[in-house]
Amino acid sequence: MASTDPDGGWYVRTGDHNGDRAPIRKALWALDLHLIIASQPTNTGRQYIPALPIAMTASRPGADPAGAARRMLAALALFGHAPGYLAGDNLYTLANPVAFQQPAKEMGWSLVLPYPQGHTGKQGSCGGAPLVEGQWCCPAMPESLVAATEDFRAKRIDLATYRARIKKRNDYFLRAKESADPGRAQRFMCPAAGASPTAKCLLKPHSTTPRLIHHVGTSQADLRPRISPDNELIAAPPMVCRQQTITIKATEGAKYRQELPFGSEEHTTIYYSLREAQEGMHGYAKNDAAEALHAKGRRRAHGLAQNSIQAALLLACSGIRKVRSFLNEAVPDAKGILYKPVPNTRQRTPGAPGTETVT
Repeated sequence: MASTDPDGGWYVRTGDHNGDRAPIRKALWALDLHLIIASQPTNTGRQYIPALPIAMTASRPGADPAGAARRMLAALALFGHAPGYLAGDNLYTLANPVAFQQPAKEMGWSLVLPYPQGHTGKQGSCGGAPLVEGQWCCPAMPESLVAATEDFRAKRIDLATYRARIKKRNDYFLRAKESADPGRAQRFMCPAAGASPTAKCLLKPHSTTPRLIHHVGTSQADLRPRISPDNELIAAPPMVCRQQTITIKATEGAKYRQELPFGSEEHTTIYYSLREAQEGMHGYAKNDAAEALHAKGRRRAHGLAQNSIQAALLLACSGIRKVRSFLNEAVPDAKGILYKPVPNTRQRTPGAPGTETVT
């Protein structure tokens, strides 16, 4: 026996979509449709652009999702699309960084990704500086801050404590000595290094000199945080503690590095705004009363080429329908720019991507 569509493959809803990394509960012989949806990365109650499909490709399920993403990003670059924030689910977080994260960053995209269970906390190190959930940090960062996301997911701390710990991490982030150049090495310094240290640490004696720059009422005070290295760090300080700067290659920690601090309000808002736009577009294009993209009857021909063309036409129709709906409901703001009022009806337990439940 042989399939009537040899370009297809077994698709499952979990893991990498081909059944290799997850138990198979339900499997379909199908093609994988990859989409990039353009949307505004904020949730202010005002939608200035509708979520629209701008790139598409089809392939055998789970065969090469990173390659599909690269092809779509290359097409966007070819047509002059300006890169911005790029969000995806755990499938892309766990991709080979050489195949996805590094090429996407080199094209100018800022990744906004979740971290699945087992991939939070410390994710690597360079020059003695640990990579903690996408950010290079001081090695003296307390373990309670390193394990903040793990503790919150395990319900060992509440939301207020989690947010406080995420905010406290800022005191320990390394500072970039120079602006980032995608694909190249970058110099970083610890918070207590440099001519204007933002923290005090006895391993950097210059940083302990009082800096009365914060006004409290009518007086001045040095309110910089104090970093407290343990005895092991004091006895054998790593390179990041001995030198003013360290050089970190773009390939170091490329799988997990992100520009926005994971768990911060900005990262969480952008991630869920983009992901909800993606999932919403899926349902919109599958509307049985409109394009019904999921219905086999709309794509009666077999083969990757014909299914790709038919899916692209249906997605184009859904995009046109989305624009018309937006224009029918849009109103001008104070500057005359059209926007669509969008009440936030989703109920959510706030937290970092992977810690929320969306209903």
